Amino acid sequence: MTDAITESPRSPRFSQWMAVTVFSAITLGATLEAAPQNDERDVGQKFAIWTPITSLILAGLVTMAHMVSIFSIFVTGTIIEGIVILVIIVLWGAAIGVITDVDNDLAVDENGSVKNGNLFYFSWAAVVTSGTLLISYLQTAFAIDVAGELRARSARITLWSAFMMVCIIVMGTSADIFRNNCTGKNPDQNLNYCERSKLAISIGTIGTVFALVTISMKTLKSDIPFLVEFVSSIGLFIVFAFGVAFITSEYGPGAPLGNLYYSCWTAFILSFLIVSSCVEDYQSTRTTIGNDEPTHLPPPTGEIQIEDLDLEEK
Repeated sequence: MTDAITESPRSPRFSQWMAVTVFSAITLGATLEAAPQNDERDVGQKFAIWTPITSLILAGLVTMAHMVSIFSIFVTGTIIEGIVILVIIVLWGAAIGVITDVDNDLAVDENGSVKNGNLFYFSWAAVVTSGTLLISYLQTAFAIDVAGELRARSARITLWSAFMMVCIIVMGTSADIFRNNCTGKNPDQNLNYCERSKLAISIGTIGTVFALVTISMKTLKSDIPFLVEFVSSIGLFIVFAFGVAFITSEYGPGAPLGNLYYSCWTAFILSFLIVSSCVEDYQSTRTTIGNDEPTHLPPPTGEIQIEDLDLEEK
């Protein structure tokens, strides 16, 4: 029985399912603490509660099924596991927006800063882990190497995809902060704060558009002019370097630890990695071209070329 429980081929995702179960339980407890009483809960707060409940039940059942070989046969790598993973990803993808929305007063306050660490960090952990579950399931069920396929399609497409997702978070979070603090007849924040919020919205939009265009060209045409990608990545790196300095400074909307702070710094780091990858490709290409060129060097001292000897005899 012990062999059936611990046999890794039968449970390739056991640790991930266990992690989703734990993250769901922690998020549920934190949400119940943060949300008001039953009669005072709005639709978003109720959804934020029911998502970890559903995830906890589904992930718990699949985790227990992975522990017993009899049930594992009917779950591991089957369509049932795939449907459960899809449901969990959809639920957490929608719930993370609700949980981190300043209007719902759950994980963050009106300024976007984290006020409930367990709810904020473990809900994001559930989102990331559910994504790794999907990748692992595709590799097992359909023999698809997702990361390998992306790398084969074109260089840096994974970095560009991550950059686009982070820029969407920057854009959405800063738009919420601006709407809640800088609109109306009597804005809650000063002009400097609101101008920096507009800057965050702008660079998030710019990054999203550039990343989307790059990904589309890489996916549809499997290639993009290297110079275009290189110049674009340098421009985005400069934009986010200034953006991080202004947005996450003391008087910026991203100063409190929250979605905007983490997403701005993540976008800056990703833009740096994209530029570094482009530079490495450029240097490797130059090295390859240099090695392919024939070299015409004089023979070492003391060696006699056969061609020259034949000419002298003639």
